Amino acid sequence: HSVPLRGRVVDTLLALVSKHGCLVTKDELMAAVWPESVVEETNLNHNICVLRRALGEKVTGQKYVETVPRQGYRLVAEVTEVDGPGAYKHPTRLGFFSIWGDCRRGRA
Repeated sequence: HSVPLRGRVVDTLLALVSKHGCLVTKDELMAAVWPESVVEETNLNHNICVLRRALGEKVTGQKYVETVPRQGYRLVAEVTEVDGPGAYKHPTRLGFFSIWGDCRRGRA
């Protein structure tokens, strides 16, 4: 089933997906999700909470987003890249996310 998510929550998810398996610091997430705004860290915490709820972490017991205390978050779920009809495109943010590289290959 599908779960509707608001724009900034989707941006948070995309930032985590773009570096799945790698630590994304709180500063990186806040810069990606609110690039031209100053916001409280509680906004980021709220987005992570909404994501966890949408992914069903409490219901299934499955961990998707790992908290790295005082540093940030890591998406630990398996990610499969999909292209073609029906694939989700996020044109305003993907360019920014793609420059982060892949920490699993030693390029951060």
